[in-house]
Amino acid sequence: MKRYRAVIVEWLDTNSQSEWSTLEGLPSPASCTSHGRLVVDEPDYVVLCGSIADGEDDDERFGDATAIPRGCIVRIRTVRERRSK
Repeated sequence: MKRYRAVIVEWLDTNSQSEWSTLEGLPSPASCTSHGRLVVDEPDYVVLCGSIADGEDDDERFGDATAIPRGCIVRIRTVRERRSK
């Protein structure tokens, strides 16, 4: 199985409300933090997965996937992993 980099992604998500509000009461973007394995790293977006398993015929299976547009990303940090002895 291929090794994928463990990362923490800080990003902004849309946030809305349906009731009437004053200017001061309007919503701002929601600050989000996601962590997982960086399995897709494209110019326009990244995809993190929380679970990766071996499938049939050496085909990997990915679960708990989140696609995040690059324009929403504030920061991507690599998580340093300890190696087992």
